[in-house]
Amino acid sequence: QATTESQDNILTDIAILRIAAGEARKTGLDKQETYLQRTFFAEQQSHLFAYSVLIRDRAAENTVTLLELQSVYLPPIASPDGQPGAARLEEAREVLEELNGKSWSESELEAYIEKKSEHPRYRYQGGYMDPICSSCTPNPLAFLSDTAEKAEEGKFALTQSGNTMWLVRVYKKHEPALDPEAIEGVYSRHFFRTQRLISEAAASAGEAEEEKNR
Repeated sequence: QATTESQDNILTDIAILRIAAGEARKTGLDKQETYLQRTFFAEQQSHLFAYSVLIRDRAAENTVTLLELQSVYLPPIASPDGQPGAARLEEAREVLEELNGKSWSESELEAYIEKKSEHPRYRYQGGYMDPICSSCTPNPLAFLSDTAEKAEEGKFALTQSGNTMWLVRVYKKHEPALDPEAIEGVYSRHFFRTQRLISEAAASAGEAEEEKNR
């Protein structure tokens, strides 16, 4: 049960946040591209959490289709004045040609994506995105999953969200009739795969830093 002191602390925190938000609007922070990008992805993440419950419910009806996407993320070029930056369309097309024009081993492709992608998390885990339910409504990442599903099997496709470029492909597709235990297995395998890649990236970065300081 909340005490008077804890309630006062909560109200104080809310007041501080409202003041900070007001100051941010005055300085135009809410119009800057970086702010808009972070807001967009925060909203997408909240949607993903919300429909994770729906995924479990749908599993009982055998209507769940899970997609595992692999991606390269190219945000717009940073603008010094905080205005929306330019889209990197030509660069994205070049990366797309490289991705689809070569026969990659899995480890080679993961290393290439770490080098080319600029997503703060996905780049260090081989570009693998969290499994999403493409058969659920709403699907907050439909702009990515729809693009990937329309592409030739195993190939990357290019799509644009605002001035942000995405190159995506279907890494694995889990068709309907998944039960809750199977869904848990999909997420577990994804977790262990991505944690391994993140650990390897961190170890490589540490070795590079040690080498530089010698």
